[in-house]
Amino acid sequence: MPIVLGEHIDRSFYELDHRFRVVDEPVHASSRQLIAYWRACEAKGGMRMGRDIPRRAIAPLLSQVMILEPFPNWEDAYVRYAGFGTAKFFGRDVTGLLFSAVKAPDRGGTLQQLFVEARDIVAENRCLTRDHRALNAGVEIAHQEVVTFPICSPGGESRWILSAAFDL
Repeated sequence: MPIVLGEHIDRSFYELDHRFRVVDEPVHASSRQLIAYWRACEAKGGMRMGRDIPRRAIAPLLSQVMILEPFPNWEDAYVRYAGFGTAKFFGRDVTGLLFSAVKAPDRGGTLQQLFVEARDIVAENRCLTRDHRALNAGVEIAHQEVVTFPICSPGGESRWILSAAFDL
């Protein structure tokens, strides 16, 4: 059983059946807080890795955050930051890995769909909120709200994606 940050990770949630539904408005307080912070940063020229992340204002939320850098143009992506919640989801720390290696095999084309959505989110500079349910043999074992939006790379030359999942 792997140990990440001193905690045993008994299984990867990735192997479960996942259902996603886009929602108009977030319901989780942490989702709303993170989106408000992103909007405040956008009003000042954009949220930037290394300047606005990490910050004390969102420190309690960072365990649920994952940040992806496109490679080369959202054909794949590097995981540049993966909070502890991400390690629990995938069953290991995925920081620094290509996302295709993390999610291999790509069941049902979800990986390519993620990259298409990432390109759209960056191009439209918008936030996407989804209701996410994980099922094991038809039984719901996890329910989360997932928020995803673009951020700037440390130097500001490219746009990355921040995604965060909060338990409902």
